[in-house]
Amino acid sequence: MTKDKNSIIGPFFVNKKVCIYNGKIYNDLTITNNMIGFKFGEFILTKTFLKRMHVEKKKSKRRN
Repeated sequence: MTKDKNSIIGPFFVNKKVCIYNGKIYNDLTITNNMIGFKFGEFILTKTFLKRMHVEKKKSKRRN
């Protein structure tokens, strides 16, 4: 487990699971060869994206 998202991923982390704190919960991350040299925080999302339903309002034409 780590709270430090600024740490750089080294080759000794390959094929290991790491729990990274995103500010609310710990997320599991499995390290691969492509992740070496990057920071842990680049692979963890810290914001939740909500799907918003946009409902189009029908324009009613009023006749006077």
